[in-house]
Amino acid sequence: MNKESGNPDKVYNSRESAALLNIKESTLRKYVLLLEDEGYKYHKNELGHRGYYENDVISLKKLLEIKEFPEMTLKRSASAVMSWINGDDLSEDDDI
Repeated sequence: MNKESGNPDKVYNSRESAALLNIKESTLRKYVLLLEDEGYKYHKNELGHRGYYENDVISLKKLLEIKEFPEMTLKRSASAVMSWINGDDLSEDDDI
């Protein structure tokens, strides 16, 4: 996904976000909680329901990519996503 592919101001609900990522809503919730534990902030409405902007979906997609590396646990993957978001150097080669 790139910024030209969608409206960056559109807010997706859980069902839409899960469909975009081709995962179940329960899996989305699990990954969101992992990222929140690492400090990621999601938009929440007055009822506390999360909404997902394009950048949130991109970050979740990155988590899905990183977790596929054999040495990466979900926790380490979430931490790596946060490093990626913050622009930290993850490794000598920037394949992650």
